Amino acid sequence: MSETPQAAGPPPFPGQPISGTGPGVWDPDFFQNPFPVYSWLRDNDPVRGITWPGPPGRAWMVTRYEDVHKGQADSRLRHDLTAFLAELGIPEPPAIGGDVARLLGRNLTLLDAPDHPRLRSVMSRFFTKKRIEGIRPRVETLTDGLLDTLAERAGDGPVDLIKDFAWKLPLTVVCELLGVPEEDHELFGYGTDASRDQGATGAYAEGAVIAVERLRALIGEKRARPGDDAFTAFVRALDAGEFLDEDEVIAQAMLFVVAGHETTVDLLGNGVHALLSAPDQLKQLTADPSLVTNAVEEVLRYYPPTDIVTPQYTAEPVTFGDVTVDRHEIVILSRASANRDPARYPDPDRFDITRNTAGHLAFGHGAHYCVGGMVARTEGRAVLGRIFDRFPDLRHAEGPESVRWKSNPVARGLVALPVELGEPRRPEPRP
Repeated sequence: MSETPQAAGPPPFPGQPISGTGPGVWDPDFFQNPFPVYSWLRDNDPVRGITWPGPPGRAWMVTRYEDVHKGQADSRLRHDLTAFLAELGIPEPPAIGGDVARLLGRNLTLLDAPDHPRLRSVMSRFFTKKRIEGIRPRVETLTDGLLDTLAERAGDGPVDLIKDFAWKLPLTVVCELLGVPEEDHELFGYGTDASRDQGATGAYAEGAVIAVERLRALIGEKRARPGDDAFTAFVRALDAGEFLDEDEVIAQAMLFVVAGHETTVDLLGNGVHALLSAPDQLKQLTADPSLVTNAVEEVLRYYPPTDIVTPQYTAEPVTFGDVTVDRHEIVILSRASANRDPARYPDPDRFDITRNTAGHLAFGHGAHYCVGGMVARTEGRAVLGRIFDRFPDLRHAEGPESVRWKSNPVARGLVALPVELGEPRRPEPRP
């Protein structure tokens, strides 16, 4: 497909169609509701040539479920774009954020074999199903405490459920799992804050530097005072030679705490918004709380907190349907589009907490399936299973159509979620 002509003159905003026909993606208003565009692409141009700000000047957006599912498990699609530039003989451009950005680029989501399986093996040994099930009581206790704090504000007017609730729970959970001291938790919320403020690049870079420095100091602290936490496990793996150096340890820790925070903030906000926007589904959930597990899965399908997979490149030609993408091309797999494909899910634009959601791609598929997905699900079940019981009259402050989504092609979530709490119900003792 390398013969596709380039547009003359300066390239359009990334995401504009190379051909100039049909809808563009990533236009400023695209993020408010991308699903009509994705529907058009699946029907008319499921492997879409779009402009791309870096080499080779274009990318291919893949939108059908079957193709996205297959692509996420295809080893010919590689994640290490530094290696891609080297294969093209192009010097790596200076990274925004300098040394810290290069350090963060060593996280396993941006790597391929042999580094990816080596690092994933270390992380997977800690984040076991048994361990994550073990944190459920703590997650529920934290949720109840935050709901108590919200209840104190009932009657004071609208609250922002993102800033005043959803931001706090996952940050505490991931920091406690990692073993970050409580007084340092807020240092690691910088990424989620910056993603909601498109002018916050400087604050993001500054926050990353501070967080990296704190983790570097924490390596020595965990050697002196080890704990039953992820960072202690990482430091032991470093001392055993399973990590190459301290930077590699820090990169994986930053991935877990920063990405794990934002993803879950978005899951919680998206979930409450989806249920408030579908009163019939909310009524079903409150009448039958056992539906909460499937409700979380439907939220993940309907509003996945990660829209696209990290851009990849083709190490060899790869065929999607009847389209073959040449070697050394950029490929973007849209999970959000795949999760709304009617070929996989009947009536996909309907939010239905009783549907069979099996196979949704919110947390990926294949070797790069999200290690922290179980943590996010645990928090989602705790929140959606409690918040409507505590606040039975919870509603949008200005209507569901008034919410504003982040202008972010990767992370799909709300900038804010203004709600009226209504009269809180007195919490019942839990077993």
